[in-house]
Amino acid sequence: TNEAGSVTSADAPLIVGDVFFTSVGGSVISNSNFAVAIKVSKFATVTSFQFSLGWDTNVLQYVSNENYGVAGLASGNFNAGSVGKLAVSWDDPDGVGKNLSDGTTVFTVTFKAVGSAGSGSVVSFGDSPTTREVTVNLAAKVFGSDPGTVAVTLPPGPTITVQPQSQSVTLGGNATFNVTAVASSGSLGYQWFKGTNAISGATSETLTISNVQGSDAAVYTVKVTDSNGFKESNAANLAVVVT
Repeated sequence: TNEAGSVTSADAPLIVGDVFFTSVGGSVISNSNFAVAIKVSKFATVTSFQFSLGWDTNVLQYVSNENYGVAGLASGNFNAGSVGKLAVSWDDPDGVGKNLSDGTTVFTVTFKAVGSAGSGSVVSFGDSPTTREVTVNLAAKVFGSDPGTVAVTLPPGPTITVQPQSQSVTLGGNATFNVTAVASSGSLGYQWFKGTNAISGATSETLTISNVQGSDAAVYTVKVTDSNGFKESNAANLAVVVT
């Protein structure tokens, strides 16, 4: 095999072998990092492999590679010189062939999600700049592969830990609704609603209604916000009791 970043040429098509590589995708919050695991199966008496990974640079930004799972593989075996590409080339330092259990992670690639929520990128195996090849029992072969997809999701927003509770209040009494929340980032903000209408000035964790009247009987909710998003509380019903 050639050094990472070079292109292998052959006089005849390579035979398709049993070795299989998989990139394991998942979901990641925008502007956060995600590690794609590169796993193998049918990895028996393998003396070398090489290939290129590719992705959408509008969605993912390459950060690093790490977590090497086969002897002799290190950062020097990788070339990230091409935009949206990562080439890797490995040779067994002992020259006798390595055996790995199915599902073994041979390395991981860390990306930063630069795309907007709802976007995604396939992390696929390709032949540019380095062609796909695996050597088994000194015979060069093409390996099978399964690409993974990394999906960019919305930030989680705040978490409501204590919901406002429904209550019954005697006419002319006072009603108090409370909410408790934890921010995922930044400070918390609040807006209480009566039905679908925002209540003017009701922007704290507590809503107090003094001198309750029949017209106050309604469903109340609160929208809690932080710098990542918002959460809406469960509905709390206010019943007015006339004695």
